[in-house]
Amino acid sequence: MGDTDATQELTELARRAAWGLAKGGDLDALGPGNSNREVLLERWDVLDAARRAGIEIDLDAHGIGEIYSREYLEGLVTDFRPRDPDTGQIVR
Repeated sequence: MGDTDATQELTELARRAAWGLAKGGDLDALGPGNSNREVLLERWDVLDAARRAGIEIDLDAHGIGEIYSREYLEGLVTDFRPRDPDTGQIVR
């Protein structure tokens, strides 16, 4: 695979990753209980790799609205067991 082919492939993967991070409507991939958090973080890995290769995805040009930020996704609580509000310890 030549550099041009690899660049085209990475560009397409980054475009798809950006679409996959879109918020709202039928396209929202976060899922119930933040079930797709890890998948969405992997999409950010693709976008970051594309940026390092000089590929920027223009969200507006592709009709992509607001997307989940990496910071938002990393801050999501994925352990929903009841916790003591004072100590943060799991209540059994």
